Amino acid sequence: MELDSEEIRPLHDTFLSGYTLSVSPDGRFVLTRREDGVLVLFPMDGGPPRPFPELRSQHRAAGWAGDSRSFFVSLVGSIRSSVVRVDVASGSVEPWMEIEPRGRGGVDAISTVRMTRDGERYVCSYSRGDSLLYLAQGLR
Repeated sequence: MELDSEEIRPLHDTFLSGYTLSVSPDGRFVLTRREDGVLVLFPMDGGPPRPFPELRSQHRAAGWAGDSRSFFVSLVGSIRSSVVRVDVASGSVEPWMEIEPRGRGGVDAISTVRMTRDGERYVCSYSRGDSLLYLAQGLR
């Protein structure tokens, strides 16, 4: 929606997954996933979308750098998550950090990572299934 004119217009005619939409800090881009699973950068000015087919379907948007020149994606689905920084202009991918829970017992996989805009801190989510095992002897 254009705030000045209150006109509503579609960003693009491509069907998008509603899973995540990540808007750049300067408001110029939206990072999301197409229906086929490819991460795509959509310019808000109506320019052509830019796909990143080199990123796997397990990569998830993890946030934008504060200057809007790069964004972070994390490889989720395992106990250890690799975070990379992707340059918007060149598309180059730079390894950034590895994330894993401190206590790995009962954790199947990291499901979500969110980076701060300076790329120094993060939050992540994962499920933990704790259980107790008892040995019973002499029961009748």
